[in-house]
Amino acid sequence: MSGIRLQPGAPKHLGGSNRTIIKQAYEMLVSQRTALASRSIGTLVTLDKIFELVEGNLSAEKRKDISDITERFKNDPEDSGMATRVAKTICLLEFVRDLPRTDVNIAACLVDEVGRPAPLAEVQNTVKKLQAAQFIRNTEEGWKLQTAQEKNWETERRSFEPRPKDRNDILRETLRDIFGDPRLKTYRFRDVRNFPVGIGVDGIRVGEEGKVPLSIATAEDDHAFPGKLEEIRSESRQETHKNDMYWVFC
Repeated sequence: MSGIRLQPGAPKHLGGSNRTIIKQAYEMLVSQRTALASRSIGTLVTLDKIFELVEGNLSAEKRKDISDITERFKNDPEDSGMATRVAKTICLLEFVRDLPRTDVNIAACLVDEVGRPAPLAEVQNTVKKLQAAQFIRNTEEGWKLQTAQEKNWETERRSFEPRPKDRNDILRETLRDIFGDPRLKTYRFRDVRNFPVGIGVDGIRVGEEGKVPLSIATAEDDHAFPGKLEEIRSESRQETHKNDMYWVFC
């Protein structure tokens, strides 16, 4: 509550006084949104339940974020409301200082019954979905709801990503500059004679043809690297490639 009070435009009567805590405990029991008085002994107060009582004290942007998340996942048969619960928990944990918003801590805040284990696997699966949908992002303090500015920047950043053709042109130009270095431009055989090196990138010759052909294959990422490496090894065994040297970049 002290953290919520520090929000721009927050009501100044909010705070961490005993009177506020007593009021919240009473409302948790009798409010129609929580109604814990009707639950069995052993029921625990989860952070998403506290959200139901303090939602009116939060900014309109955060309330809209939760509403959008609820709407987005309401028809997901595998969700069962977990996306909203996790989002509400992350929202309130942002007001708590020095408590990392990790998967483990989020799951601990969602244990709703004595003796029940923390729903860590469900939380981990849910944060992946929320991140993929650009509702949350990971920071040094842990997960947080994305602001409108952060969402706009993510959209703009993706629009700047080069097309596959542009990416290939940039890659070939970069490798041509690298192998333009005099130390890599030639191959010295037994300290007797220098042979010019000619490079090709993914089957396309770059620069001048050399006496020592070097074929460079590229992989998109770490996951694609093993498959690409095996493909090149298979090709290098063929008669037509017996004189080429291969380098594989990821």
